[in-house]
Amino acid sequence: MQRYSISFDDELAGWVESRAAERGVSKAKVIRDAVATAREIDTDLVQTGDVLSRLEDLEQRVDALEQTREEAVGDELAETSADHRDLDVSMEDDTSDTEPDEFLAEIKAYLADQRPRTETGQTAMLTAFERLREVERAQTADLREYVYERHSEEYTDANSLWQSVQRDFDDVPGVEKAGHGEWVYAGDETAREELNA
Repeated sequence: MQRYSISFDDELAGWVESRAAERGVSKAKVIRDAVATAREIDTDLVQTGDVLSRLEDLEQRVDALEQTREEAVGDELAETSADHRDLDVSMEDDTSDTEPDEFLAEIKAYLADQRPRTETGQTAMLTAFERLREVERAQTADLREYVYERHSEEYTDANSLWQSVQRDFDDVPGVEKAGHGEWVYAGDETAREELNA
């Protein structure tokens, strides 16, 4: 085994010492384990890229199938859907224009204490939340592209951005995963209840 002499900043040194104390092992063991984990993650990232590529292909195929199904149903379904949308609009509460902004500020404050911890990650998460709140139901691919278009300078690609968002996206109040590759927003009232729970 080769020996290395390395220097850490105070924060990282504190982390190594606390992990060693928690596990009852030497600091060297904690460092070796961290390096081994980093090597495994590096290998996993290559495999994750392949999986993400296949997943994106599958999502596109599902979208194409859904579009074909919708076209087959015809105009009758579209008319029924339009009638329901008209009904939903008439049943909505009239709220002031400032309320959504206040609620968005509450969500932003909530995200400050959650993962992702970076400001860019939280901003991307908030953008995904705003978009889902606006459309109420969205495909993963659509959300990923929408958010990436607004944060492309902070991330290398749409997949890396989405990896930082999707991990904890369904923990955001009002956000729910609705099956494979689809997200729904449960509405402000439900989100407020979850936020205050």
